[in-house]
Amino acid sequence: MVSEGLIIYFEADGAAELASDLSAQLTFRFWVTDLTSPALLKMLQKAIGSPLVEAGSPLKFAPHEGPEFFTRYGWKVVETRSLLQAAAKLKRLSFGMRLLSLLPDPGGRKPDKPWGGVCVFENSGPTRSRLTTK
Repeated sequence: MVSEGLIIYFEADGAAELASDLSAQLTFRFWVTDLTSPALLKMLQKAIGSPLVEAGSPLKFAPHEGPEFFTRYGWKVVETRSLLQAAAKLKRLSFGMRLLSLLPDPGGRKPDKPWGGVCVFENSGPTRSRLTTK
């Protein structure tokens, strides 16, 4: 299952519900989605947020606990990849951004650091009861 460019528009409850619904489908063995840290979300809201808010689609979701947010809804983190580091490898960054890409990748696990990336999760089974134990 791939959901790119979607989850950032959800509230935490909506992201949790989507994660639970997807994990309940045992045929969905893997899930790939993009994710941002709260620090990057704040930057994005400042830079591009106004038109999105006016259109009724504000940016909302950046879990404080990073990719581990999804473990309680049936997903095990397999891999995280920084979009910044991927862009650096492809030589698609300005000099200043290339310097930033040399810093260690927090993998979305440091909410106070700007991070955007792609996460790969593996389905750890049905989670219908987990939604009720939030």
